[in-house]
Amino acid sequence: MMRWLLCGVLLFAFACGGEEPEAETVEPEPTEALAPAEEPEPEEEPEPTADEIPIAEDFEDEAEAEITAENFASVLDELEAELEAEDAE
Repeated sequence: MMRWLLCGVLLFAFACGGEEPEAETVEPEPTEALAPAEEPEPEEEPEPTADEIPIAEDFEDEAEAEITAENFASVLDELEAELEAEDAE
C-alpha cells in the first residue's frame, strides 16, 4: 500500500509540478492612430452655378452704352487681342 501511495504522490508531482511555461510576449500591431498620417487630398473647387457663369445678357447694357458705330472696329480689335492673349497662355 505504501508503494501505491508513493506512486500516486510521484505521479501527482509530475502532473501538477514543474515549471509553468512563460506567457508568450505578443507585440501589439501598430494601429491606424500610430501610423503616419496621410496628406489630405486637396479639395476640388465646386462647380459654378448658373448664376455665377457670365452670359451675354449680363453685358448687353454695358456694351450698348460703350460701343458705337464710330468705335466698334477698335473695340473689336481690343477683344480679338484679348482672346489671342488668352489662347497663347
